[in-house]
Amino acid sequence: MNFKNTQGQYLYQALFYETIGSDKSTVIYTLKAEDYEGYPSLRKLYLASKDITEYSFATQYLGGWDHWKALKSKDWFKPYYDLWRDELLSSLKTEILRAIYLKSLSDDKDALTAARMLLERLEKPVEKKFRGRPIQVPSEEENERTRLLEASRAQADFERLKDLN
Repeated sequence: MNFKNTQGQYLYQALFYETIGSDKSTVIYTLKAEDYEGYPSLRKLYLASKDITEYSFATQYLGGWDHWKALKSKDWFKPYYDLWRDELLSSLKTEILRAIYLKSLSDDKDALTAARMLLERLEKPVEKKFRGRPIQVPSEEENERTRLLEASRAQADFERLKDLN
């Protein structure tokens, strides 16, 4: 796949069905949750990779690590990335907790340790301890509102760009 333009610069918005006008010659992916009109969903590929480091994902589905780092830092892409990353981490946590749970049910010598660990995790979620002055952490509701606002702004920008073409 070609991830660069004729000047050798990485493509970003031109890679996605939703962010490009009528000329779909550079489009490779869709930002939708599922594959759309023959274009694979990058979200679906990202989640299926289960790659917490994102390195294998970047080298397999994009132009490499530098391309991925630049793409995920773009303002228009950041809301998508944040949602995908949150979903990936939640999915991996679920799998890990399920594995610990199954281990705790076995007759293995480590079963008791796994059961204790699972119980501690369920009773009291792990909290990060910060040094220095306390920071004001936004609530989940505020985070969700911010994500939705950013996503709607990105969508509005996409629509304006479509109208210009």
